[in-house]
Amino acid sequence: MGATNIMYSLPKVKASLTTLPNKIIITNKTKDITYPVEQILIAKKKENNRETFLKKNIDVLIGSDLHFFKETIELSKIFLDKKLEVCIKLHPSQIDYQYYRKQIPSKIKIYSGDYEIKKLLKKSKI
Repeated sequence: MGATNIMYSLPKVKASLTTLPNKIIITNKTKDITYPVEQILIAKKKENNRETFLKKNIDVLIGSDLHFFKETIELSKIFLDKKLEVCIKLHPSQIDYQYYRKQIPSKIKIYSGDYEIKKLLKKSKI
């Protein structure tokens, strides 16, 4: 588990639940993830520092959402006539890349749901 997500939060319980694993591995320790099993923190390795000096070549980065994908498409179409580099980062659960590629204008670059958002944020202006 990585960044905070409400789906990973459960109330604290006194007894173990048979439907949960005995332990979970997490990559970010945040106080708002509550999971009633032992948590093992494995921090991600720091990448090469040159990543912080990446050129900001994405003018507008749009984060996709499962429930508002129609709105994401409409928003992306607004930028078609502009001279901007626009990218859409799919939600991690949006795994059918080809389906979403067909829905979004080909002029707009799409990043899969498993692409690391932090890298995109470092390259984007908005």
